[in-house]
Amino acid sequence: MLSCEDWTETKAKNKNLDDFFLTVKIIEYQEERTFIATIKYTGEEVQSEILHNSGLFDFTVKEKDGDLIETKEAGEDEVTTLLRKGETLTFNSGFTSLNDLEPGLYEFTAEADFRKSVTEPEQRAELMRMILISE
Repeated sequence: MLSCEDWTETKAKNKNLDDFFLTVKIIEYQEERTFIATIKYTGEEVQSEILHNSGLFDFTVKEKDGDLIETKEAGEDEVTTLLRKGETLTFNSGFTSLNDLEPGLYEFTAEADFRKSVTEPEQRAELMRMILISE
């Protein structure tokens, strides 16, 4: 069973970054755990393009004491994604070991690097969620 650092039911952490709203979530459903991150465009325009690595998010899970459990990098190929206002894109970590975690405190981190055009500076967001896994 999952417990969150602030005892909310959502098990999510959110961050606004200019015209974008990012979320990291750990979902537990029928004894299956899933670690996902989302991005939603919230700007004034009808749509916005972003340039990013193929997976957009780097995912990491580690024990609170620092022992790395699993990591997945976004990939090196730069791609362009068109986001419509209010549209949410979801990226799954694909981690299969989450169901086998021993009871303890874990850090779930998703990092995104993206930019609106090749001439604009890169934007970086890191979202970390502390989760206590109990029996």
